[in-house]
Amino acid sequence: MGIIAKQSIQGTIVTYLGVAVGFVTTFFVLTRFLSAEEIGFYIELEEGVTGVMYMSSGETAEEVAVFTAPDEDTALSVKEALEDFLEEQSDAFKNYEPETVERIDDAVLEQRGVYVIMCVSDESQKAVDIIKEAFGE
Repeated sequence: MGIIAKQSIQGTIVTYLGVAVGFVTTFFVLTRFLSAEEIGFYIELEEGVTGVMYMSSGETAEEVAVFTAPDEDTALSVKEALEDFLEEQSDAFKNYEPETVERIDDAVLEQRGVYVIMCVSDESQKAVDIIKEAFGE
């Protein structure tokens, strides 16, 4: 086999491996569900609040979070903490990625009894429809 052909094959293999590593990093490492401890780095939660939060890699602001509080007053404080979080996110993206600010400003943030739901996406109305369906509305 010629030197050029051999180097071409090696270059192709390295390129495909790079794509595979990038895919795994982007979709499985950087994009993840956060544990309760990790959520605490972003949002201060009161005692007894449980939940799950999904965050994108940080380059964009796609986020989904659902929290369950022990009572409605605590749920209200979670909602207020999420409002502060969204405001901080909006400020952070203002100079970095201005088109993302609109997505954050249109975020869905609802309290339904002891539940608090947040969704930052391009499809806010679809998120609202899903929440309504989940709550039987």
